[in-house]
Amino acid sequence: MLRISTILWLVITLSISVFAQDKAAIPTTTPFRQEIRLGAGYYTYPLVSETRFAKDKERDLFMAEKPQSKGVYALSFLGFVNKEWNIGLHLTVENMSGSISKRVFDTSLKDSLTAATNYKVRAISIFPTAYKYWKQSRWMNMYSGIGLGITLKSYDLSGNLNIDRTEDTRIDFSFQVTALGIRLGREYAGFAELGFGNLGILHVGFSAGF
Repeated sequence: MLRISTILWLVITLSISVFAQDKAAIPTTTPFRQEIRLGAGYYTYPLVSETRFAKDKERDLFMAEKPQSKGVYALSFLGFVNKEWNIGLHLTVENMSGSISKRVFDTSLKDSLTAATNYKVRAISIFPTAYKYWKQSRWMNMYSGIGLGITLKSYDLSGNLNIDRTEDTRIDFSFQVTALGIRLGREYAGFAELGFGNLGILHVGFSAGF
């Protein structure tokens, strides 16, 4: 718990230092110095992790339904520290669900039946990220970046099948590698990013700069 508190304290301190920058000290060619983003993504690292878990159970002769995700949603705060580097913080939430079953023999009925477990997973992630802007203009900006942090997974289990997942919560690491990001607009803009991690392979949304 102390380790988590230390990480969160460092993340918050980093964010405050970014947004406390003197406007005159950031000679960026973009029409904003800080920004708030709302975004949604598709096919994330947490979903890949749950899919791997289902495949592992299939190797143990279970029948597993491929986990489904309702998408990942992100709230982000970012700010330039110099002309090219934009750093900040992402907070993401993703809800997933799946099911696992297995044919078992019931001694009381002297017959086999299907035992099944449905499960839901909520992954909440927080991670600082640094973006390198390598193409800048007043209407279009292109960038790449990388981020690393932590994920808290909570599990809601139901059913009568022991699937070796008895923990209610689990702490994992979170990350995002952005190969290419494009921001189109000035103070108010849309953006799209290609990469992989907790924001997804494709991450799109709205940005408000100030």
